[in-house]
Amino acid sequence: MIPVSTPQDALSRLAALSPDQTLIIDLDHTLHMSSSTEQFIDMARPASLAATALAAMGALKPWRFSSDPAASRDHMRVLLVVIFFPWTILRWRRRAARDQGWNTELLEIAGRHEGPVVVASNGFKVAVTPRVRQVLPDARVIARSVFGGSPRAGDKCRRVVAALGDEVVAKSAVVTDSEDDIDLLQACSTPLLLQWPDTFWRRALADAYIPLQYSAAKHTKRSVLWAVFLDDLPLAILVTTIGSESPLRSVVATVMLLLASRCVYDSGYNENDHLNHRAEPDPTLQRKALDYKNSVPPVPVMVWVIGMVTTAVMVASPDDLVAPCTGVASRRFFAISVAMAILLSLRIAFFVFNRLAPRHRSWIHPFLQLCRYGIYASVLSVNLVGILALVAQLIHRTVPYAIYRSRRTPDRYPTGRWALLRLAVFAVLAAAAIPFSSPELATFTAVVIWFALRARGDVRRPSVR
Repeated sequence: MIPVSTPQDALSRLAALSPDQTLIIDLDHTLHMSSSTEQFIDMARPASLAATALAAMGALKPWRFSSDPAASRDHMRVLLVVIFFPWTILRWRRRAARDQGWNTELLEIAGRHEGPVVVASNGFKVAVTPRVRQVLPDARVIARSVFGGSPRAGDKCRRVVAALGDEVVAKSAVVTDSEDDIDLLQACSTPLLLQWPDTFWRRALADAYIPLQYSAAKHTKRSVLWAVFLDDLPLAILVTTIGSESPLRSVVATVMLLLASRCVYDSGYNENDHLNHRAEPDPTLQRKALDYKNSVPPVPVMVWVIGMVTTAVMVASPDDLVAPCTGVASRRFFAISVAMAILLSLRIAFFVFNRLAPRHRSWIHPFLQLCRYGIYASVLSVNLVGILALVAQLIHRTVPYAIYRSRRTPDRYPTGRWALLRLAVFAVLAAAAIPFSSPELATFTAVVIWFALRARGDVRRPSVR
């Protein structure tokens, strides 16, 4: 068992080292107060795109299949940045030249040590080497390679022994903050395990905008997944792809339009929640959502929305776009303009909505839903039955909110058979539109099945007496 040292004891013992002893120092939270890996990733630009890619990787968690998930996680994250954002390496090297946050007392001793100084890290050479060269140009750096070698954190001792030899390590002094280095500490003559004061850790790209991040923080990832991708998206795909010239391209375009509208919704929700938080004497906004109060900046949201809308229109078949023009370029330009106009109207409506008294918001809420679901029929070809399905969805979202804001009801969101109501409204509207063409009949059948599946819970729910 290696005893835990104090900073004063460690510094005095290091100052008394003989010149023939090699000084081996850990980097993160020892020689430097923070994490080289997180700070390297934090240099990735565009920050929003890099953060979104890392969040997608975090959702998939490919490192869980490795023998050392924690070490593989950092390896895969750094590898993603190096491959897809290679300019990060140059930005990091410029950052390292003016970096702060060094353990000045330990750095001073390392600089004065007459024997060899080695910085051994579980970090990666691409991040560690530029940082160490700034302050200890003659020190030897032992770190992990991004493009090869074992990702296991426990291989640090093996790497050090392979580079220095058993005899050198046996006579060396090792300074580290991590108990993961226990085998290296046991192999040396002067083991120093301690936690240094003033160390800190900051998540990489913590302030970067990630689409849907605020909704996930405000509620739960599962509820966002259900509300966005398991309720709205299947219906949108059904009404835009049945009868489409290119169904697969329509699916991609529909997903992009949904994400674009959700980005605008996130922006509006963020503004709404934090205006209410400042105004209410007893705010109910979750602490986690407050931590993301600056996570929906307008410029990145606008960039993402423009990118998603443009992607949707460029992917969709020109024949599936709603446009009065004949040329392909003209049809695409018209569709992008319409989509951006709808989303801009949605954001303006949110601006007004957020500043109205709660009892008056029920007048604006239907317009928000109209923009939310109307964007599909305004950009992509949707037949009459599809439009009726979107109307039923709009009513499904609007009626409970109107009841919630009514003065005659309790101030809580009402529970009810809303999915069953949606099915009934759609059936009545569709019955009024009969007869159907073949594509409309196919849309009707698919939508009825989907609405019926979603209404199963309402049918099974016992009546309230």
